[in-house]
Amino acid sequence: ENTTENYISYQDYEWLCEGEQIETEQRTTLIEFLHDLGVILHFKNLAHKNVLNPKWVTEAVYKIINSKETARNYGIINKANIDDILNKEKFTDKELDLTLGKIAYALDERNYIVDLMKEFELCYSLGKDRILIPDLLNVEEPDFNFDDKNCIRFQFDYDFLPRSVMPRFIVKMHKDTEGDQLWRTGILLKNKIFQAGALVIADDHARKINLYVNGSQKRHYFATILYAFREINHSFEKLKVIEKVPMPDDPATTVSYNHLLVLSSLEKDDFVPDGATKEYSVSALLGEIQITKPSEQEMLEILTQIRDKLKADDEPALLEAFEFKPGIFGATVDIKGIEQEDFCQEQR
Repeated sequence: ENTTENYISYQDYEWLCEGEQIETEQRTTLIEFLHDLGVILHFKNLAHKNVLNPKWVTEAVYKIINSKETARNYGIINKANIDDILNKEKFTDKELDLTLGKIAYALDERNYIVDLMKEFELCYSLGKDRILIPDLLNVEEPDFNFDDKNCIRFQFDYDFLPRSVMPRFIVKMHKDTEGDQLWRTGILLKNKIFQAGALVIADDHARKINLYVNGSQKRHYFATILYAFREINHSFEKLKVIEKVPMPDDPATTVSYNHLLVLSSLEKDDFVPDGATKEYSVSALLGEIQITKPSEQEMLEILTQIRDKLKADDEPALLEAFEFKPGIFGATVDIKGIEQEDFCQEQR
């Protein structure tokens, strides 16, 4: 509180703790508490700078997002131009009663601001020299082709749909984007590992997000996407989201995914959804979307495909595939994690 610095390194934090006789094992807990309270900003992978002045960050992010240049380019901005935006452009926000442009940012600080924006899922890199802010994408939906026959259909029904949900999802899944087939409220995805694709479209007026997944391993890819959305939704306190399953022959008629699970646990298969005029099978509706831990044979098949993909392409392809594996198994198993490593050891 007494320093005039905008940030300090983790090493400086350690020295302060040592001076106050704070035990080593308590320092990690303390800095996480300070972060949770909003006193500082601390991220383990960005610990070379621990922000003591949150305004220093918020003003920078505000200026980048609200830059005329960023708006003109629909969220795409060259990293080299960020320095000009931070240090030359000035903005006035009457609602916040702020006049920005007073704080100067050095080159390494500019890079740190961009890394923080990635941490908050506000943007992602387009190659080495550019970033994309999905919240500023073109509103118009581009032309695209998507085969919705025999696809998995799913729906997220919100009591209030936060504007940041879709941009954050785009950031999470940007490695699966198909060229320029993404817009402010939608995205077309394709994953080579699963040989599957997905179409995700948000309807802000209806407060819904519709999901369509096709391909040879659509169930696994669906689980990946579901995990990503659940992670985003759970980050909002008290946000009410109902996960729904549309009827295959009548997408306008839906049933709660949780209700299907209850019916399944009670061993009741045939039921009539609200608004429908005929019976549907619970087991059939859950057949492709119910998330269960894969069998050893399924796991071996997935790992084999990853191995073959590595042989066909390069190492980054393998790393990309691994980043998406948590979603396949829900929120409990990570292909990089201990359970997966133990399984691999057993197979060896």
